[in-house]
Amino acid sequence: MYWVRFSPFLTLVSAIVLALTTLAAVPTCKLESTALQKLLQRWLGLFAAEQLIPGQLPPQLPLHLPLPEKAEVVGSIVKSSNNFQIILDVVQSPEQVQAFYEQKLLQTGWQKQKHLELSTQQIGFINSSSTVDNSSTNQDSTFCSLSHKAKLNIQASYLFVSTTKISPQVHLNLEVSPSKSLSNFQCSLSQSTPKIQLPPLNTPSRVGMNANFTAGSEQSAYSYGVLYTELEPQLVNADYAAQIEKFGWQRGDTKHNDMGIWSTWTFKDRFGQPKQGLLSITKLAGVSNQYAAYIEYR
Repeated sequence: MYWVRFSPFLTLVSAIVLALTTLAAVPTCKLESTALQKLLQRWLGLFAAEQLIPGQLPPQLPLHLPLPEKAEVVGSIVKSSNNFQIILDVVQSPEQVQAFYEQKLLQTGWQKQKHLELSTQQIGFINSSSTVDNSSTNQDSTFCSLSHKAKLNIQASYLFVSTTKISPQVHLNLEVSPSKSLSNFQCSLSQSTPKIQLPPLNTPSRVGMNANFTAGSEQSAYSYGVLYTELEPQLVNADYAAQIEKFGWQRGDTKHNDMGIWSTWTFKDRFGQPKQGLLSITKLAGVSNQYAAYIEYR
């Protein structure tokens, strides 16, 4: 049961994408479709009022949002009449996506909030090489519009669509102030950084990193890196595991096969609540000596 819950790379993000794809692919009658949506909502921990819309933008979206060229709408989640989440598959890199939205939104009067970089916290997979920027794939920005009374958070990253393949994806999180709201809508130009309890994981010797990304909160978080090395995944895992143990996590079970190695972990957060974690090092398909490193906790 534990391994089902923490199957490799099954974060909330990937679970939502999988659920939306499943919902779109299964032809059912209205009763079966309603039952399936209810099951997916329970599985993903969504409220019953939230609506899953596979393959398209919400029809009730109150304003126009630009989409990158060749972007594919995986689906949308309508949390309320004023709160929407849109998931996109894109061909651009996270940096290119952020540049696109910054140009388009600033041209139409949106303001950009200031973010504290998660990379300054030194958490998750850290690129020890000076030749690559640690924050190169940690692309998260928020824009605010006084005219629309709206805030738009844009999260662009690489998603593990399987244990051996990664693909660029975008999450658009739109919040709109109710039109009948009596309070004055304000754009805050600063945003606090969430406290994430991932251990700092420096790249082992003889290991390089092409990309890394970290996101989450105190409740749950994940980090991944794309590694290149001639070492076997078991040796890379052992180095990272030693760093995790120094951080205070307790090792659980370990499994491995020809594709890589997975280990489970437990720890208590600063409130004394138990947390469970997963570390994995798996080969990337189609390329030699490259691996996907992943760690998460819930």
